[in-house]
Amino acid sequence: AGTVQKYVKASKLGEALLAPLEEALVKLKHLGDVDVNCIIDEQGKAWPLELTMRWGWPAQNIMLTTHRGDPCEWMLNACEGEDTLEVDYSIAAGIVCTLPDSSDPEELVDIPVVISQKAREFVHPQAVKIAKLPSMKGEQVIDKHTWATAGDYLLVVTGLGKTVRQACERAYKSIKEVHVPDLGWRDDIGEKLEEEIPELQKHGYAMEFRYG
Repeated sequence: AGTVQKYVKASKLGEALLAPLEEALVKLKHLGDVDVNCIIDEQGKAWPLELTMRWGWPAQNIMLTTHRGDPCEWMLNACEGEDTLEVDYSIAAGIVCTLPDSSDPEELVDIPVVISQKAREFVHPQAVKIAKLPSMKGEQVIDKHTWATAGDYLLVVTGLGKTVRQACERAYKSIKEVHVPDLGWRDDIGEKLEEEIPELQKHGYAMEFRYG
C-alpha cells in the first residue's frame, strides 16, 4: 500500500546483509536490483528473511522519483558495467492508489484519470492506459485520447522531503490532484516510523532518517 525509502552513501544494514553477497553476485554476472528483506531483533542483530531479485513496485516508483537524468541511459550504462546513476538523497514516500474490488473486471476499465499538471511529476501510472473517451470541449462532447484505468492497482504517488513526515505530506497533497471516481489509498503511510526510527537508531541503523 506504500512505503518510505532513502538512498544513503553508507549503510550499516547494507554492510551486514548485502555486502557479503557481492562476490557471489559478481560471479553470477547478476545485473539488476537486489532486495534483502530483514528484521532487526532487540539486540540489534539483522536477520535476513528473503531475497527479491526484481525491480518491484512501489519501490521502483519511489526510487525513480529520486533519480536524476535519463532513466533509460542510466539503465543501459548499468547493463554495460558503468555506474552513472545520480540521485536525490531526500527521504521519499510512495502511496499506492487503488480502485475498489469488483467481481467484474470490466467495471475497472476505461474510467477517466484526470491529473493536474503540477502533480504529474509525482504520479506514476501502473494499471493505466491511453483510451479514446468522451470529453467536454466547452459545451460540446467530443471523443479524446486520455488516461484511463486498466485495472484496480492504479498508480503510485510519491513525495520527497527532509523528513518522513514532510515526504508523506507532499505525497498526500499530490493525491488530491488526482481525480478518479472511488479512488482509495491508505492514510497512515510512514506513521509507524515515528516510533521505529529511534529504536533502529539505538542500534546504529537508519541514521540518516528523521521522522519530523
